[in-house]
Amino acid sequence: MNPVQHANISVKRRGGELEDYIDIHALIDSTKMLCTDSRHRILHTFWGVQEVIIPIFGHHFENSAGKSIEVKDLCEKDHLLVDFHHRLYSPITKPTFACLAFLLFNFLLIVTLLKQTHLKQ
Repeated sequence: MNPVQHANISVKRRGGELEDYIDIHALIDSTKMLCTDSRHRILHTFWGVQEVIIPIFGHHFENSAGKSIEVKDLCEKDHLLVDFHHRLYSPITKPTFACLAFLLFNFLLIVTLLKQTHLKQ
């Protein structure tokens, strides 16, 4: 799935507009630029939600319909569980250390840049 499809799921479940959710789903899927196979799913974990997504977007936000949306719930139910067909398991089963280190280094660099630009807004 792509970020627009995930955002449409969020709109159906939570109301509001696509623009309310697209940035969160795009960030979760942004690691596809680093690695196109299933190893890109470093953010498709509870660690990714707690340590990356929530620090950038906050614990809650108000959508365009005026409803308070919990970011953790949105990520888990509208993205992670959907991608894993509602089965909870670690998406990174046997990555090599070198590949994981490469992904983490590049991802943390991207997150740092995103935090800086998001905080300026």
